[in-house]
Amino acid sequence: MHKEPAYILTNDVGRFVHYETDYEADLLIVDRPFSKRFTIFDEKPIDLPIPVVYSGYPPVVRTLDFPVTDNSWLVMSSKMLAVLKGVGEFRHFEFPAVITDYRHLPENWRDKNGNFFDEMVIDGYFVIQLLERMDILDYEKSKYELDVDNPGVLGRVEEYVFRIPPAGLPPLFYIKGEPVKTFISYQARLALKAAGITGVQYVSLKGMQLGTGIFVDVPVPMPEEN
Repeated sequence: MHKEPAYILTNDVGRFVHYETDYEADLLIVDRPFSKRFTIFDEKPIDLPIPVVYSGYPPVVRTLDFPVTDNSWLVMSSKMLAVLKGVGEFRHFEFPAVITDYRHLPENWRDKNGNFFDEMVIDGYFVIQLLERMDILDYEKSKYELDVDNPGVLGRVEEYVFRIPPAGLPPLFYIKGEPVKTFISYQARLALKAAGITGVQYVSLKGMQLGTGIFVDVPVPMPEEN
């Protein structure tokens, strides 16, 4: 199998077909105005309430290390975060999050002092803000179109080609020209596989195949033995 240096990291949403017809996200933001959700994709650190509060369906959320959020933020389990840190350093902020049980009314989540009842929340998750956009896209070799309304922003992309820096790629990163897509290094991808991380999907840098505009998932190889 050809080994690409990195992949696009996405959520596994194939399981949604087995859920309710209106199920579009595992986590619904509670404390942050939805209209300001894209500020977290800036390189400037943002201020968030601690903990960040989402609501979700515990029987599903507990099975996921990388749940889908309705505001497009990166939320991952402490296990997934630890695995990525174990692969290498990447500049980021991490904000503790709690997942409340959406089957109960918000006024039943907390006691009279404002503290969450243990039985009403799941903890051990973090909202991640990546703080650096890498300027590594090879514009001559990549196959893309620029966004006609936003100069300097990529529109439709058929293939990403990266100029790999001498120090290599960090485990998780953004690139200049792509506002929200998250990329993961090959080494980090293998580490998540070895750790049994759930809810993740990886797309080839050649993911936009044959001009169809459809992402093509690539299977995750078993970790290589040393």
